[in-house]
Amino acid sequence: MAYGSAKHAIWTERCKNYAKTVQAVWEEGQRLNEIYTNETASGSDAAFVANSLASKQEFIDMVVLMQAFDAFLNNSAVATADRMANLTPLTQNP
Repeated sequence: MAYGSAKHAIWTERCKNYAKTVQAVWEEGQRLNEIYTNETASGSDAAFVANSLASKQEFIDMVVLMQAFDAFLNNSAVATADRMANLTPLTQNP
């Protein structure tokens, strides 16, 4: 079927959904980064330890990913890297 107004409407809706998801991810990243920054500044960062979801290093890797995503969205220079591995530990657990 040719690309027409019906397909364009679907594409437009999916773009809107994607943008809303990116916005929500960015907002959650801001909240998580604030907690991480406060914990680190207070000296309580030892509380970032392994648990049933991931190791301490995997959580730190996720913070690095959140910070890189924020920098990317704010037009800062971000080194090109495959960061999908940062998601795996936290997405493979129930």
